[in-house]
Amino acid sequence: MERGKVFSNTEAMVMPLFEARCPDLVIPNGLSDSNILKAREVFEDAEAIMLYGLNVTDGVITFTIQITNNIDAAAPTFFTLQTPPGAPADIAPPLQGKAFTLTRGEAAAMFAADAFKIHSSAPVTAIRTWNVSKQFRT
Repeated sequence: MERGKVFSNTEAMVMPLFEARCPDLVIPNGLSDSNILKAREVFEDAEAIMLYGLNVTDGVITFTIQITNNIDAAAPTFFTLQTPPGAPADIAPPLQGKAFTLTRGEAAAMFAADAFKIHSSAPVTAIRTWNVSKQFRT
């Protein structure tokens, strides 16, 4: 940094971006919901969340990402995450061998939520796993 130089907003110093592994999302055999990742425990500091599909192919079953804004309720209600208005569509996690990133701009509702999970349209016939990581700034 140059001594005495005044930086404009476009020249502002940018904090480095780090990546960390998070707990996997796993749907056990015979069930239709994964474990839940809570914001306060896992992703409240995330700039982006990456999902990696490990073994997630299951015939005609579809998967969606679901969020809640009241994880501490006795029975929290989960909502299917959708793309922004315009041409809304359900956001599905990546299929086997695929990966993608959700950012605050693309999936703002997810980052405002208390928690998220993956839901399948029917009970799975074997364990289904997604690795999760996050990008964050210190």
